[in-house]
Amino acid sequence: MKSGPRASGSGGRVVLVGDDGLGVRVLQALRELGITVTAVCARPEAPFARAAREARVALIIGDPEHEETLREAGVEEASACGLLGDSDLANLHIALELLELAPRARVVLRLFNISLAGPIHGLLGDVVVLSATELAAPAFVEAA
Repeated sequence: MKSGPRASGSGGRVVLVGDDGLGVRVLQALRELGITVTAVCARPEAPFARAAREARVALIIGDPEHEETLREAGVEEASACGLLGDSDLANLHIALELLELAPRARVVLRLFNISLAGPIHGLLGDVVVLSATELAAPAFVEAA
């Protein structure tokens, strides 16, 4: 399935790689902004794949660590790629693939081990690293 609304303005198309609730929430937010999204998910039964089908966005089912899957998703033409999977190693592997396949795309990388952020910036350059743990910590402290 390769359909969905056109991107508005300068947002361009975004490729999201994920499988869980984070991918679902990011997909929903981007769609609300009118941004064209292509979703990549390894498991057709994953919440992210179900959400992509419900939102009627282009959905590629395949291993996102394989170059062919990323090419099928059109990462070469993407303005941004969100690597939102729950495996640091897989997200890093995909980010390295994107260095060659989509050197102009902005990359947002989900990591659980935030101590890797510094070395990643040195290796990958213009990458935004997000850590759910780091983002959630202030909310837990405030709630306590």
